[in-house]
Parts: sequence; structure tokens; C-alpha cells
Amino acid sequence: MGCSAAALVVDVIRLQNGYISVGVDALRGGRLSSLQIGEHELLVQQTAHTNPREWGCYPMSPWAGRVRNGAFTHNESSHQLPINA
Repeated sequence: MGCSAAALVVDVIRLQNGYISVGVDALRGGRLSSLQIGEHELLVQQTAHTNPREWGCYPMSPWAGRVRNGAFTHNESSHQLPINA
């Protein structure tokens, strides 16, 4: 699955201090497109050949992973989770 060069145009917000730099891709839901510590890039970068699921990352803040009412169905099987455990 490829993407055109036009798809590589991003609207990145860069946050940085003297040593750490973070790129936030606002056009892709706040995905982190870059995380640099010193000269070291820690995230897989987007290229024309990178699968969209394999570059950058999404921040997993306190609300990530919440399941409404602690219940979900998968493969026709219902599951109840402890709420606020």
C-alpha cells in the first residue's frame, strides 16, 4: 500500500526544548510524527513506502483504552470489564 508524494505533506506542530523535540501531526489526529532526544529519532518516519500503521505513534494518555460502560462485543462474544479498575 503506497501513497503519493502529495500525501506526504503534513501540518506538523513542533514542541521543543534544548534537548527534546516532538512533532505533532495535526492533520492526522494528533499523531506524533517525530520524537527526538538529542540527535536520536525514536519513531519510525513516514516515507512514500511506509504503511500508515507503521510510522509515528498516537499518545496513549489517560483516556486511551477506556471502554464505554466496561463492556464490548468481539467475534459475537460479549465481554464485561471491571469499571475504573
